[in-house]
Amino acid sequence: MREEQSKENVIRIKKVIAEYTDVEMQDIQMESELTCDLGLTSFDLVCLMGSLEEEFGVTIDDTMMQGMQTVGDVYKALSK
Repeated sequence: MREEQSKENVIRIKKVIAEYTDVEMQDIQMESELTCDLGLTSFDLVCLMGSLEEEFGVTIDDTMMQGMQTVGDVYKALSK
């Protein structure tokens, strides 16, 4: 059940990211870099974090956000 929940959370993260990029969900990988690979600007990142906070019902502080380089980093931060 935990693995199924993890897969569902990855899909939710990819869906939110896809809304802020021109990248299709299936092309977003855990190792995709938010700025280089997905083309997010610093403003996009702030908006993205707000959407992720809303989607997952959590608060992402500035320290956590600064450490997020990849989609996998986002997943790890939201899994805490």
